[in-house]
Amino acid sequence: MDNYSLYVFWWGIAGAFFLLELVTPATIFIFPAGVAIVISLLSLFVDSILIQGIAFFVLSVATIALIRPMFVNSKKDIGYKNGKASLIGKEVRVIETINNEKEQGRVKHASDSFPARNADDAIIKEGQRVKIIQIDGITVTVEVITKNNKEKGE
Repeated sequence: MDNYSLYVFWWGIAGAFFLLELVTPATIFIFPAGVAIVISLLSLFVDSILIQGIAFFVLSVATIALIRPMFVNSKKDIGYKNGKASLIGKEVRVIETINNEKEQGRVKHASDSFPARNADDAIIKEGQRVKIIQIDGITVTVEVITKNNKEKGE
């Protein structure tokens, strides 16, 4: 194979790995795809497919082993919460008295209201401010906001 054919070959390999990355949620194939692009540039200067193949294998394993963990962990550190998890810790208003024995109670957050339970089984009157501490299905578990909670920054 001539250098240009190897260059095109490695771009084809990169494209295949990019497609695999699109159809899998693992964030793993992006690294060999990037390595294939680097090897395509190497192929313009090095004629040996064996050397290119070894370089591709070594660099792919190295990037997956060394860079992928940092990439995956950095996404976790962002602290972005969505869905139900975003409600935990929010202060909400009781719109229907919470009584665990009677299985009554609702709280309102923004324009949404949710069935609610009190963490300590006490009755919480309508109009009080509470904090969501847990979510089970669509039911939220709340606790009364006390002066101590606010001072601690909870």
